[in-house]
Amino acid sequence: MREESVVSSLDFSPYVPLDWLTILALICLGIFLFALWRRGRGTLLRGTLMALLLLILANPVLLTEKRKFLDDIAVIVLDESNSQKIGRRGETASAAYSDLKSELEAIENLNVETVIVKNKTTSLLGDEDGTHAFDARREALENIPPDRIAATIFITDGQIHDVPETEGEAKEAGPVHFLLTGEVDEKDRVLRVVKAPTFGIVNQPLQFVIKIEDFGVAEPIRSARVTIAQDGEEVARTWLKSDRNLFSI
Repeated sequence: MREESVVSSLDFSPYVPLDWLTILALICLGIFLFALWRRGRGTLLRGTLMALLLLILANPVLLTEKRKFLDDIAVIVLDESNSQKIGRRGETASAAYSDLKSELEAIENLNVETVIVKNKTTSLLGDEDGTHAFDARREALENIPPDRIAATIFITDGQIHDVPETEGEAKEAGPVHFLLTGEVDEKDRVLRVVKAPTFGIVNQPLQFVIKIEDFGVAEPIRSARVTIAQDGEEVARTWLKSDRNLFSI
C-alpha cells in the first residue's frame, strides 16, 4: 500500500449564480476604469472595496484532502482446460505461472490476482462449452476499478472460445498479454463422438460416428489412427478418414 498524502487546493462556491457574478464583475471593472479615466478621488479605495465584495460573493474555500493511494493489480489468467493436458503444456504453463507470479510480486505497489480457467460442462452428457477465459477475467474484475488494472496476462495454449470481436473490448480493463504453451508450429486435433450407442450386445459390433477436427493447419489431415480401449485394454485400432467418419467395432 502506498503512503497517505495530504493535498490542499483552493476552490470556489459562489453565493450567486456564476453568470450573475461575471456580470457584476464586468460592471465593477467598468466603474473602476471610468473612475481612473476621470482621475476621481478614492478610485483605488473603491476598486479595492469592489474587489473585496466580489471575492466574498465568490466564497473561496480552502480544501485539504487526505489521499490514500491503492496498489495496482496485475491479473494472471491460468488456463487449465483439457487442451492444456496435451503433451507438456500443463507443465510448461505451471512453470511459467510460478516464474511470472514471483517476478510480479517483487514489483513495488503491485498486487497479483490469479484466475483459474477450466472447461465448463453444458449438459448432463458432459458436453463442454470450450475455454471461456475472458468471461472468467471479467467476473474476477467486476468489483475492481479499471484504472487499477495494470495488465492481464493469459497463460494458455491459445484455444479460447470467447475472444471479444474487437480489440477495444479485449483491452477495456487494461492491456492484455499472452504466454502461449506448446511447441512451434504445433497443431491441434479433436475427435468428437457425434453418435454412439447407449448400450451394446455381447459379441456384437458397436457403431460410432466420429468427427475429425484439425486446428492450426492450412490443409486438414484426412485421416487419423483411432484406438479403442476397454477397461484399460486395447480392443480395436483402425485408421479413420474424415470423408468417411463411420467407425464400427
